[in-house]
Amino acid sequence: MNLKYKSLVTSTPFRISLGGGGTDLPFYSKVFGGDLLSASINHFITISASERLTDNDVLVQTTSVDYKKLVREIDHDLIREALKYFKFKNKIQVATYSTIPSHTGLGSSSSLMVGIVNCLSVMRGYHLSKNEIAKVAYKIERNILKLKGGSQDQYISSFGGIKRIKVNNLGKTTVSNINLRPSIIKRLEDSLIILFSGKKRSSDAVINSITKDNQKIYEIFHEIKKIGNQSLKPLRTGNIQKLGLLMDRHWEIKRQLSNDVSDTLLDTKYKKLKNFGSPGGKIIGAGGGGFFMMCVPYEREKYIKKAKKNGFNILEWKFDFEGTRVIHPKIN
Repeated sequence: MNLKYKSLVTSTPFRISLGGGGTDLPFYSKVFGGDLLSASINHFITISASERLTDNDVLVQTTSVDYKKLVREIDHDLIREALKYFKFKNKIQVATYSTIPSHTGLGSSSSLMVGIVNCLSVMRGYHLSKNEIAKVAYKIERNILKLKGGSQDQYISSFGGIKRIKVNNLGKTTVSNINLRPSIIKRLEDSLIILFSGKKRSSDAVINSITKDNQKIYEIFHEIKKIGNQSLKPLRTGNIQKLGLLMDRHWEIKRQLSNDVSDTLLDTKYKKLKNFGSPGGKIIGAGGGGFFMMCVPYEREKYIKKAKKNGFNILEWKFDFEGTRVIHPKIN
């Protein structure tokens, strides 16, 4: 194979949605445009790829092992199609490692796709920008594999940082910085508590459950976009109380999209998390399970102690500002 690098390792962050989530779904954005606030965090998927030097086989190691003669025979859809896109036919091995399990609402599938697009393109000697990496990842996921979803996840995991992401009715996605003072960034990191709900789910199933030709659904997404826009000011000022109230409203109306967005168990857990000392929060991602993100303006340690006592696992995190990156070899 004609490769610039015989082996390569990339690291790509997961994301949290801070406002406007879901308005990037094509059924909505192609009519009304999407507008979201999103951020990458310091939990990552690591992708390693190497040319096989002693045989012509294909080995893919994720949570399972897939050993085949040809790339087209690989079972893992995302990895197979990425390899095909970059003209790999055989003689390659790919392995993944993640700090967060899949199907938990932090954009893991798109982070994987962004990471492998970055990895394979650099191995081939291509110099793709952050924007180009996200576009290719989106193309493979949404156009080739026909997986449901928008473009937020690919762009935020590629660019990193705290961003405003807009999608116009032609599908063009633009990314701009939300510039926050270091003191505000620290306040957000200290006050946005992320807790595992104890339940995994398929985002495809949740998205499919939304009735897309229903006028009521459009009205709900109008309100979600409006709340996202209103969230920009408290995000910039570090007003956690106001941000929590807006997230609470967001979650209240998002639950009206489908019975699959929440259930009695998740509703009960959310009420508990508010009662521990939070004006509000939401489930990150499409819903149905994954992680709660709760705004806690005061007495953070007391809140965490109550949550742990009630069986919640806390995810320690910080913002990530680099996005997808090559971590081996060192590339200038």
